Amino acid sequence: MTRIFTLLNGGVFLFIIAAWSAGLFDATYRIVDSKTVMTLIGATVVQSGIAFIAITRFLFPSSSGGTDP
Repeated sequence: MTRIFTLLNGGVFLFIIAAWSAGLFDATYRIVDSKTVMTLIGATVVQSGIAFIAITRFLFPSSSGGTDP
């Protein structure tokens, strides 16, 4: 799970760097701005939260055997 998480976030990071670099050389191709970065940070936080909830529910199941919190 951590490998998938690392690969996905590494891919997003590389995409940001590539798009930002392209924007430095071509002023009409500037897609990385503050809104883009904030959206990607928010998506990473949500992805991390969902992963930790899934891991916690797997490691510590409820006493009834269900998935109740």
